[in-house]
Amino acid sequence: MQVDLSSISPSHWGYFDELLKLADQDGDGKVGVKDAMFFRKSGLPLPTLGEVWQLADANRAGKLGRDEFVIALLLISQAQQGRPVALDSLRTPGAIQPPKLDGVAPFASQQQPSSSAGFNWTVSANDRKRYTDLFRATDDNNDGFITGSQARNLLTKSGLPYTTLSHIWALSDADKDQQLDLQEFIIA
Repeated sequence: MQVDLSSISPSHWGYFDELLKLADQDGDGKVGVKDAMFFRKSGLPLPTLGEVWQLADANRAGKLGRDEFVIALLLISQAQQGRPVALDSLRTPGAIQPPKLDGVAPFASQQQPSSSAGFNWTVSANDRKRYTDLFRATDDNNDGFITGSQARNLLTKSGLPYTTLSHIWALSDADKDQQLDLQEFIIA
């Protein structure tokens, strides 16, 4: 059975692409057997994950491409909700939420919360000054950028899991140059 993934929203695709980057240890754009350890973050039993792999790896290549990886994630989500691991359960994949994975930031809709939700996404002048001072102290070569190695000690003090920090870095590094300028640092 072919699964039609066209109903998946762009924000879901973006999240799935970030998960693929986390899972793809060798950077080849595919999830192989060694990379598949990533799926254990779902907390599902190994036999269930084996079923997921068998269904997602339809061509029996031993590696999952982007679409197959997404199918695996959707099957994992279904299993986490107590539903059977079956391709038939993916008739409307756009309606299925991404799975919950230990140590990985959960999916957050790209929609801005309404003002009635009580969120204030602005950075106060005091916080901006504090983050600017922290940026300058961390930018030890004064080039106006913080590299991953410069930020590592600072960010690990937050106590967040490395996968979450990696996700925050990827989202904050808007120009994808592997370093943060002051504005990107404040966002992070």
